[in-house]
Amino acid sequence: MPNNHAGLLWFNRGGSQTAVIRQAAARFTARMGVAPAVCFVNPGQFIESAEVDGILVQPKNGILKHHYLLTGGESNG
Repeated sequence: MPNNHAGLLWFNRGGSQTAVIRQAAARFTARMGVAPAVCFVNPGQFIESAEVDGILVQPKNGILKHHYLLTGGESNG
């Protein structure tokens, strides 16, 4: 059973946000054995689309620019 508190912090300055999230999601899946459910991004980088390939994209204070925090599924509370 996946640990919902486990996550992967991904850093990438290049490429579109969608492409970066897809790349990070592939790494998350390879390491955790399950696909990520949520990707938290810096509020200043939040894009109009709130979902990428079934991964919910949410802004979260405390996430640095160009960093992407993927998790197995927690709310932005």
